[in-house]
Amino acid sequence: MEGESAKVRLHFAFLAFRNHTQAAIDAHDRQRVLELFEMADRVLACGYPEMRSLFHLVYVEDLHFHDERTRRSWAAELFTPRLKQERARSIPDLPKAANT
Repeated sequence: MEGESAKVRLHFAFLAFRNHTQAAIDAHDRQRVLELFEMADRVLACGYPEMRSLFHLVYVEDLHFHDERTRRSWAAELFTPRLKQERARSIPDLPKAANT
C-alpha cells in the first residue's frame, strides 16, 4: 500500500515537471528548457529502473514538439543525448528544428 502511494505521488510529481517543461517550450524559454532537460537527464541517469520507466511514460513520451499554432520543434534539438536516446526508443520520428 505504501509503495503504491509513493508511486502515485511520484507520478504526479513527474506530471507537474512535464507540464512545467511543456509551458517553457510553448513560451520559447530556451534557457529554462535547457535547465529542465538537464534535470530530466539526471532523473534518467540516477533513478532506479521503475522510476525511469515511469518517467519515460509520463515525461519523455508525453512532451509535444510538433508545430501547430505554437512553434515547438526547436526544443527537440535541446535534448541531451540521453533524452534523445530515451525518446527514440518509443517515438522514432522526433521532429527536427527547421534550420537543420
